[in-house]
Amino acid sequence: MPNDPQPLSNKYAFEMVENLKNVEELVIEFNPCKSWQLIGTLPKLKRLELWDFVSHECELCLEDPNSYEACRSQHAMLFFDELRRRNQLEELIFSDGYVSEQHLLRISELTNLQRLKFCRASLPGFLSLDVLKNLINLEELHLDGCNKINVEGSLELIRSCQKLKILLFWFAGGITVNFITEVNDILSQRQPSPVEPLTLGFYKHPAEDLWKLSFEKPLPFLKFMTLTRKFVEAEEDYLKREEDIVSQTDVQGDSLKRKFSIMNMLSDQKEFEIKVKLKSKSEEKRGGKM
Repeated sequence: MPNDPQPLSNKYAFEMVENLKNVEELVIEFNPCKSWQLIGTLPKLKRLELWDFVSHECELCLEDPNSYEACRSQHAMLFFDELRRRNQLEELIFSDGYVSEQHLLRISELTNLQRLKFCRASLPGFLSLDVLKNLINLEELHLDGCNKINVEGSLELIRSCQKLKILLFWFAGGITVNFITEVNDILSQRQPSPVEPLTLGFYKHPAEDLWKLSFEKPLPFLKFMTLTRKFVEAEEDYLKREEDIVSQTDVQGDSLKRKFSIMNMLSDQKEFEIKVKLKSKSEEKRGGKM
Protein backbone atom coordinates (compact mmCIF):
# COMPACT_ATOMS: atom_id res chain seq x y z
CA MET A 1 0.00 0.00 0.00
CA PRO A 2 2.60 2.61 -1.00
CA ASN A 3 0.09 5.13 -2.35
CA ASP A 4 -2.37 5.58 0.51
CA PRO A 5 -1.63 6.91 4.01
CA GLN A 6 -5.14 6.22 5.30
CA PRO A 7 -5.27 2.47 6.16
CA LEU A 8 -3.49 3.05 9.46
CA SER A 9 -5.10 6.38 10.22
CA ASN A 10 -7.02 6.74 13.48
CA LYS A 11 -10.22 5.75 11.70
CA TYR A 12 -9.08 2.33 10.49
CA ALA A 13 -5.90 1.43 12.38
CA PHE A 14 -7.25 -0.81 15.14
CA GLU A 15 -9.37 -2.86 12.75
CA MET A 16 -6.48 -3.16 10.28
CA VAL A 17 -4.03 -4.37 12.91
CA GLU A 18 -6.51 -6.91 14.29
CA ASN A 19 -6.74 -8.43 10.82
CA LEU A 20 -3.02 -8.39 10.00
CA LYS A 21 -1.75 -10.74 12.70
CA ASN A 22 0.07 -12.99 10.20
CA VAL A 23 1.61 -10.25 8.06
CA GLU A 24 5.38 -10.60 7.76
CA GLU A 25 6.00 -7.90 5.12
CA LEU A 26 4.28 -4.52 4.92
CA VAL A 27 4.72 -1.76 2.32
CA ILE A 28 2.81 1.39 3.23
CA GLU A 29 2.81 5.18 2.98
CA PHE A 30 3.58 7.10 6.15
CA ASN A 31 0.87 8.86 8.14
CA PRO A 32 1.82 11.22 11.04
CA CYS A 33 -0.89 10.09 13.44
CA LYS A 34 -0.62 8.29 16.79
CA SER A 35 -2.40 5.19 15.56
CA TRP A 36 0.56 4.63 13.24
CA GLN A 37 2.39 3.24 16.26
CA LEU A 38 0.21 0.13 15.98
CA ILE A 39 2.38 -1.13 13.11
CA GLY A 40 4.91 -2.01 15.78
CA THR A 41 2.43 -4.34 17.48
CA LEU A 42 2.09 -6.67 14.48
CA PRO A 43 3.42 -9.92 16.01
CA LYS A 44 5.05 -11.42 12.88
CA LEU A 45 6.25 -8.31 11.05
CA LYS A 46 9.82 -8.79 9.76
CA ARG A 47 10.07 -6.44 6.78
CA LEU A 48 8.70 -2.88 6.69
CA GLU A 49 8.94 -0.51 3.71
CA LEU A 50 7.85 3.09 4.27
CA TRP A 51 6.99 5.55 1.51
CA ASP A 52 7.14 9.34 1.93
CA PHE A 53 8.43 9.28 5.48
CA VAL A 54 8.43 12.97 6.46
CA SER A 55 7.91 12.93 10.21
CA HIS A 56 8.48 16.62 10.95
CA GLU A 57 4.84 17.13 11.87
CA CYS A 58 2.21 15.33 13.90
CA GLU A 59 -1.56 15.34 13.92
CA LEU A 60 -1.62 17.90 16.74
CA CYS A 61 0.39 20.59 14.94
CA LEU A 62 -1.29 19.76 11.63
CA GLU A 63 -4.60 20.67 13.27
CA ASP A 64 -3.16 23.65 15.12
CA PRO A 65 -0.04 25.20 13.51
CA ASN A 66 0.52 27.32 16.62
CA SER A 67 1.39 24.18 18.59
CA TYR A 68 4.32 23.24 16.34
CA GLU A 69 7.07 24.64 18.56
CA ALA A 70 5.61 22.92 21.62
CA CYS A 71 5.43 19.43 20.10
CA ARG A 72 8.29 19.41 17.54
CA SER A 73 10.66 17.67 19.99
CA GLN A 74 8.30 14.69 19.99
CA HIS A 75 8.19 14.23 16.21
CA ALA A 76 11.22 11.95 16.02
CA MET A 77 9.63 9.67 18.62
CA LEU A 78 6.51 9.27 16.57
CA PHE A 79 6.12 5.82 15.10
CA PHE A 80 9.30 4.18 16.42
CA ASP A 81 8.27 3.52 20.02
CA GLU A 82 6.38 0.25 19.45
CA LEU A 83 8.92 -0.96 16.91
CA ARG A 84 11.70 -0.36 19.43
CA ARG A 85 9.76 -2.09 22.20
CA ARG A 86 9.32 -5.33 20.23
CA ASN A 87 12.57 -5.03 18.27
CA GLN A 88 11.68 -7.80 15.82
CA LEU A 89 12.19 -6.10 12.45
CA GLU A 90 14.84 -7.69 10.23
CA GLU A 91 14.54 -5.25 7.30
CA LEU A 92 13.58 -1.57 7.20
CA ILE A 93 13.35 0.41 3.96
CA PHE A 94 12.65 4.10 3.41
CA SER A 95 11.51 5.03 -0.12
CA ASP A 96 11.45 8.79 -0.61
CA GLY A 97 10.94 11.21 2.24
CA TYR A 98 13.39 12.62 4.79
CA VAL A 99 15.08 10.89 7.73
CA SER A 100 16.68 13.16 10.32
CA GLU A 101 19.52 12.36 12.71
CA GLN A 102 16.99 12.07 15.53
CA HIS A 103 15.18 9.40 13.54
CA LEU A 104 18.48 7.60 12.94
CA LEU A 105 19.08 7.54 16.69
CA ARG A 106 15.73 5.81 17.12
CA ILE A 107 16.46 3.39 14.29
CA SER A 108 19.78 2.50 15.92
CA GLU A 109 17.79 0.91 18.77
CA LEU A 110 16.27 -1.64 16.37
CA THR A 111 19.21 -3.92 17.03
CA ASN A 112 17.65 -6.96 15.37
CA LEU A 113 17.86 -5.25 11.95
CA GLN A 114 19.82 -7.13 9.31
CA ARG A 115 19.05 -4.84 6.36
CA LEU A 116 18.58 -1.06 6.41
CA LYS A 117 17.95 0.67 3.08
CA PHE A 118 17.34 4.29 2.12
CA CYS A 119 16.03 4.54 -1.45
CA ARG A 120 16.04 8.16 -2.60
CA ALA A 121 15.32 9.16 0.97
CA SER A 122 17.16 12.30 2.06
CA LEU A 123 19.56 11.93 4.97
CA PRO A 124 21.47 14.55 7.02
CA GLY A 125 23.82 16.53 4.77
CA PHE A 126 27.03 15.47 6.53
CA LEU A 127 26.29 12.02 7.87
CA SER A 128 28.36 10.23 10.50
CA LEU A 129 27.55 6.54 10.28
CA ASP A 130 28.58 5.90 13.89
CA VAL A 131 25.00 6.88 14.75
CA LEU A 132 24.14 3.34 13.58
CA LYS A 133 26.98 1.52 15.32
CA ASN A 134 24.61 -0.28 17.72
CA LEU A 135 23.09 -2.29 14.86
CA ILE A 136 25.35 -5.22 15.61
CA ASN A 137 23.32 -7.64 13.45
CA LEU A 138 23.38 -5.40 10.38
CA GLU A 139 24.42 -7.16 7.15
CA GLU A 140 23.36 -4.59 4.52
CA LEU A 141 23.27 -0.78 4.55
CA HIS A 142 22.12 1.19 1.47
CA LEU A 143 22.63 4.97 1.59
CA ASP A 144 20.80 6.31 -1.46
CA GLY A 145 20.13 9.88 -0.38
CA CYS A 146 23.32 10.82 1.49
CA ASN A 147 25.45 13.65 0.05
CA LYS A 148 28.58 13.32 2.15
CA ILE A 149 29.79 11.13 4.99
CA ASN A 150 31.95 11.88 8.00
CA VAL A 151 34.91 9.57 7.46
CA GLU A 152 36.11 9.12 11.05
CA GLY A 153 32.64 8.51 12.43
CA SER A 154 31.82 6.12 9.63
CA LEU A 155 34.85 3.95 10.40
CA GLU A 156 33.26 3.32 13.79
CA LEU A 157 30.36 1.62 12.00
CA ILE A 158 32.81 -0.77 10.31
CA ARG A 159 34.45 -1.56 13.65
CA SER A 160 31.19 -2.19 15.48
CA CYS A 161 29.00 -3.92 12.87
CA GLN A 162 31.07 -7.02 12.33
CA LYS A 163 28.36 -8.82 10.36
CA LEU A 164 28.22 -6.10 7.69
CA LYS A 165 28.61 -7.57 4.19
CA ILE A 166 27.25 -4.85 1.88
CA LEU A 167 27.65 -1.07 2.18
CA LEU A 168 26.27 0.90 -0.78
CA PHE A 169 27.05 4.61 -0.81
CA TRP A 170 25.44 5.54 -4.16
CA PHE A 171 26.09 9.30 -4.44
CA ALA A 172 27.84 9.91 -1.12
CA GLY A 173 30.95 12.06 -1.27
CA GLY A 174 33.83 12.22 1.16
CA ILE A 175 35.26 8.81 0.23
CA THR A 176 39.08 9.00 0.18
CA VAL A 177 42.05 6.69 -0.29
CA ASN A 178 42.70 6.84 3.45
CA PHE A 179 39.11 5.88 4.25
CA ILE A 180 39.18 2.84 1.95
CA THR A 181 42.58 1.78 3.30
CA GLU A 182 41.40 2.16 6.91
CA VAL A 183 38.32 0.04 6.22
CA ASN A 184 40.49 -2.72 4.78
CA ASP A 185 42.86 -2.52 7.79
CA ILE A 186 39.96 -2.77 10.24
CA LEU A 187 38.68 -5.89 8.48
CA SER A 188 42.16 -7.41 8.33
CA GLN A 189 42.52 -7.19 12.12
CA ARG A 190 39.37 -9.13 12.93
CA GLN A 191 39.60 -12.50 14.58
CA PRO A 192 38.61 -14.70 12.95
CA SER A 193 39.28 -13.11 9.56
CA PRO A 194 36.19 -12.35 7.43
CA VAL A 195 35.17 -15.25 5.19
CA GLU A 196 33.97 -12.87 2.44
CA PRO A 197 35.15 -9.36 1.48
CA LEU A 198 32.98 -6.39 2.36
CA THR A 199 31.22 -5.06 -0.75
CA LEU A 200 31.41 -1.28 -1.22
CA GLY A 201 29.09 0.09 -3.91
CA PHE A 202 29.08 3.50 -5.62
CA TYR A 203 27.08 5.13 -8.37
CA LYS A 204 28.86 5.55 -11.70
CA HIS A 205 30.55 8.93 -11.17
CA PRO A 206 31.87 8.39 -7.61
CA ALA A 207 33.03 4.96 -8.75
CA GLU A 208 34.92 6.46 -11.70
CA ASP A 209 36.67 8.92 -9.37
CA LEU A 210 37.67 6.08 -7.07
CA TRP A 211 38.89 4.01 -10.01
CA LYS A 212 41.32 6.80 -10.96
CA LEU A 213 42.98 6.74 -7.55
CA SER A 214 46.05 4.63 -6.81
CA PHE A 215 46.43 2.59 -3.65
CA GLU A 216 49.80 1.58 -2.24
CA LYS A 217 48.81 -1.91 -1.13
CA PRO A 218 46.26 -4.59 -2.08
CA LEU A 219 42.83 -4.52 -0.47
CA PRO A 220 41.92 -8.20 -0.16
CA PHE A 221 39.10 -7.61 2.33
CA LEU A 222 37.12 -5.32 0.02
CA LYS A 223 35.11 -5.74 -3.17
CA PHE A 224 33.96 -2.78 -5.26
CA MET A 225 30.76 -2.40 -7.29
CA THR A 226 29.36 0.26 -9.60
CA LEU A 227 25.63 0.85 -9.16
CA THR A 228 23.17 1.94 -11.82
CA ARG A 229 19.38 1.87 -12.13
CA LYS A 230 17.36 0.37 -14.91
CA PHE A 231 13.70 -0.22 -15.66
CA VAL A 232 12.44 -3.76 -15.42
CA GLU A 233 11.52 -4.46 -19.04
CA ALA A 234 8.63 -6.74 -18.17
CA GLU A 235 7.04 -3.90 -16.22
CA GLU A 236 7.39 -1.08 -18.78
CA ASP A 237 3.93 -1.60 -20.27
CA TYR A 238 2.41 -1.70 -16.80
CA LEU A 239 4.24 1.49 -15.86
CA LYS A 240 3.02 3.26 -19.00
CA ARG A 241 -0.58 2.26 -18.32
CA GLU A 242 -0.36 3.49 -14.73
CA GLU A 243 1.12 6.82 -15.85
CA ASP A 244 -1.72 7.24 -18.36
CA ILE A 245 -4.25 6.61 -15.60
CA VAL A 246 -2.54 9.04 -13.25
CA SER A 247 -2.30 11.74 -15.93
CA GLN A 248 -6.10 11.66 -16.24
CA THR A 249 -6.63 12.41 -12.54
CA ASP A 250 -5.73 15.33 -10.32
CA VAL A 251 -5.25 13.26 -7.16
CA GLN A 252 -1.57 12.91 -6.17
CA GLY A 253 -0.62 12.82 -9.84
CA ASP A 254 3.05 13.76 -9.56
CA SER A 255 3.52 11.71 -6.42
CA LEU A 256 2.08 8.57 -8.03
CA LYS A 257 4.17 8.99 -11.16
CA ARG A 258 7.31 9.19 -9.04
CA LYS A 259 6.32 6.14 -7.03
CA PHE A 260 5.49 4.01 -10.05
CA SER A 261 8.85 4.99 -11.50
CA ILE A 262 10.81 3.95 -8.40
CA MET A 263 8.78 0.78 -7.92
CA ASN A 264 9.68 -0.39 -11.41
CA MET A 265 13.40 0.27 -11.16
CA LEU A 266 16.08 -2.17 -10.13
CA SER A 267 19.69 -1.45 -9.25
CA ASP A 268 22.24 -3.05 -11.52
CA GLN A 269 25.61 -3.94 -10.03
CA LYS A 270 28.93 -4.51 -11.74
CA GLU A 271 32.19 -5.36 -10.03
CA PHE A 272 35.29 -3.26 -10.75
CA GLU A 273 38.89 -3.30 -9.59
CA ILE A 274 40.95 -0.43 -8.23
CA LYS A 275 44.57 0.31 -9.08
CA VAL A 276 47.31 -0.76 -6.70
CA LYS A 277 50.59 1.13 -7.06
CA LEU A 278 53.29 -0.68 -5.13
CA LYS A 279 56.22 1.37 -3.80
CA SER A 280 59.60 0.91 -5.41
CA LYS A 281 62.59 -0.01 -3.22
CA SER A 282 63.98 3.53 -3.47
CA GLU A 283 60.63 4.94 -2.30
CA GLU A 284 60.58 2.48 0.60
CA LYS A 285 64.09 3.53 1.65
CA ARG A 286 63.14 7.19 1.53
CA GLY A 287 60.05 6.38 3.58
CA GLY A 288 62.20 4.53 6.12
CA LYS A 289 64.53 7.51 6.60
CA MET A 290 61.57 9.76 7.30
